[in-house]
Amino acid sequence: MAVGRGRGPSLTFYGGTDEVGGNKILLHDGDTKVILDFGMSFTLRRQYYSDPFLSPRGEVGLLEFGL
Repeated sequence: MAVGRGRGPSLTFYGGTDEVGGNKILLHDGDTKVILDFGMSFTLRRQYYSDPFLSPRGEVGLLEFGL
């Protein structure tokens, strides 16, 4: 969903519009683009992880994995 098409800055929403969490917003003004990412989409998380058996790795887990 894009807001402010035409002259001046515009906002495009890539997530979080019909759900709680996972807000991703693109702010575009001229040659400048800034992406704002405010958290995780709970809908997508449930598709790939089933608590309590499977959960995303934390910082320590990623370091142990070698990333």
